[in-house]
Amino acid sequence: MYPEDLLKILRQNIKPQWKTAFRTAFCTGLLIHLYRLTNHLLTWDSVYNFHSDQNAIHLGRCFLTLSCGIGSYYDLQWINGLLSLLYLSLTAVCLTEIFSLRSKTAIFFLSALTVSFPVVASTFAYMYTADGYFLAQLFVTLAVVLTLYNRKGFLPGMLLIALAYGSYQAYISYAAMLILVWSILQLMEERPVRALLPMWGRFLLMGGMGTGLYLLCNKLLSAMQNAAPSSYNGIATMGLPGADDLLPAVKNGIIDFVYFFFGPLDQCSLFQILNACLFLLLLLLFLFIIRQEKLYQRARLPRLLMILLCLSAMPFVCFMIYFISPGVRYYMLMYAGLCLIYMLPALLWDKMSRLSLIS
Repeated sequence: MYPEDLLKILRQNIKPQWKTAFRTAFCTGLLIHLYRLTNHLLTWDSVYNFHSDQNAIHLGRCFLTLSCGIGSYYDLQWINGLLSLLYLSLTAVCLTEIFSLRSKTAIFFLSALTVSFPVVASTFAYMYTADGYFLAQLFVTLAVVLTLYNRKGFLPGMLLIALAYGSYQAYISYAAMLILVWSILQLMEERPVRALLPMWGRFLLMGGMGTGLYLLCNKLLSAMQNAAPSSYNGIATMGLPGADDLLPAVKNGIIDFVYFFFGPLDQCSLFQILNACLFLLLLLLFLFIIRQEKLYQRARLPRLLMILLCLSAMPFVCFMIYFISPGVRYYMLMYAGLCLIYMLPALLWDKMSRLSLIS
């Protein structure tokens, strides 16, 4: 096959929605983060990571050296930054498939938010490893896509989950939030709940087998390098939670969730006001959909209860590492799952358009 024939086939199979998502994410990201990409800004970590092979197996990131090896082991903002924007743009493309987006407005909103969420700017403070982290985000998003659209997609999805775990563990909550938000949108349609059970089963297999594969690889590689788990940020205490750890994990999840959106309750800022407006808008949109779809009727009440259950689970899914490691301390790089909440208005509006709930 000649190169021009391959390019022709690729052009024919690339959906217009993918082009919109990729262009929006890449151009918006380049515009927003141009200052960072054109300046070398030192942080405490970057001082001694000007060159590093990123072999962070003591932090449980046994595949990070592979993820970062695609670009450079140096702290080069243009190379690592452009690779990061490439991975984020491909993540935006995957989002259009997960949520079956058709509206250009919704695609633009989701793509722009993917590259402008504070997690991105915070990760760029660690530019020497940013591309490896964002590749982990792409891995978990692609794993959800493969599992969603192929009956055996949970097998390559399992591998991608393991690679993401071994690059940056925090993005596992992003994958869980993707599945949770997708489930909410599916439950709003006229599909019976039992039709979603096989899909949830495949997601469970993907996550469970991917986690097992990661733990096995991490244990083997740690033994080969004689590396002990670090005490940093609860890495050494990761594992199945005990009964005494569940209540503190629930409490911390709720506190961190509320604090992120509303900050200190004794202060008032524009950010807090806008977040209050966001939740008010989401409440109105959900009430409108419940009313239009008559989800309050007895036959549809199980679907409504499951939607409410998914919504109430969001704080614990966004901060699910509290349930794995009691000693963890969340910081901005670990908040990627919260981005899906800001995407909900556009997702709901797109869903309402396709359900013919709005003209």
